[in-house]
Order: sequence, then structure tokens, then C-alpha cells
Amino acid sequence: SMPAIDLPLFGNVVLCAILVSAAYTFAVCLQAGRGRPELLPSARAGVYATAALIALGVCTLAYAFQAHDFRIRYIARYSDRSMPWFYLVASLWGGLDGSILWWTFLLGGYSTVCAFSLRRRLPELQPYILATLMCIVMFFCVLMLWSANPFSVVASGSATDGEGLNPLLQNYWMMIHPPSLYTG
Repeated sequence: SMPAIDLPLFGNVVLCAILVSAAYTFAVCLQAGRGRPELLPSARAGVYATAALIALGVCTLAYAFQAHDFRIRYIARYSDRSMPWFYLVASLWGGLDGSILWWTFLLGGYSTVCAFSLRRRLPELQPYILATLMCIVMFFCVLMLWSANPFSVVASGSATDGEGLNPLLQNYWMMIHPPSLYTG
């Protein structure tokens, strides 16, 4: 049965919220760099909020895989009902759209660590470092919203089962390869 929430719509709203949050943070960073250092705590909070929204997007896609929401093209293309839960998790990065979201998730994590570790250091460079990170997040967000959307729906409606993950990707090493590659 389909989840009670409209996951494709919710996922797209989350992607839009990530873009808005990253754009806000980028603007605050630029203002902080132009002689308003009192805005740095707000810029860091924006980084944390953006990273939290990215995590929500990843969790939404992961849940949609577990719920077999085949209305979502990406899920119909990279999973099926016979797959165990751990391969459904690995399906997150089984194709381009999910890989971009996963990469953005890791970037959000690194941005959070960066913002947190720079709290009292390099106040003159912080705005530009954080603005650059948010600029990259915005780029990935625009990419997901307009050309590689992991939440886009199947035009013909919901399928009863998906195509399944490529058998070559259904092994332990392929499950850990993309996350460790992106982490590197």
C-alpha cells in the first residue's frame, strides 16, 4: 500500500527548501564578508539548517525506497519488491539522481563540521568559505530540481513493481564503494 504522505511532492518541497536555505545562507555569508561580522552566527545556523534539510531529503528518499513508492521514477528504476532492505538503502546511490542527493548529503555533513570547527577561527575567511560551500549546495539543488530529480514521478502512474537494482550493484562492495568514494 502507498504511504499516507505524498512522498514525491514532499521530496520536491524539501529540495526547494534546501535551495532557499542555501541561498539565504549564501546571502548572509556575503553580508558578513562585507563588514558585518555579527552575521556570522546566523550564517553558521543557516549551514546547519541547510544540512538538516538535506538529511531530511535523503531520509525521505530512503523511506520511499523502503515503502516501495513506485510513483517515483528513480525508485521504480532502481528497486523492486524482492530486494532486501540493505539493498534498498544502497539503491539511494544506484543511479545519477540519488547519487547527486547523496553527494549533497555528504557535502552538508562536511559543511556542518566546517562551520562548527571554524566558530572562533578565521572570522575574516569564514564568510567566504561558507558561501562557497552553500554555492556548491545550490548548484546541486538546481541540478536535482531541473535535470536529475530523485523525486520526479512516472508519467504513466504507479507501477506495481520496479525494475530492480542492477545485479552487478547487488553485493557488499558496491554497497560501500560509492559512500567511501564520496567520503574520500
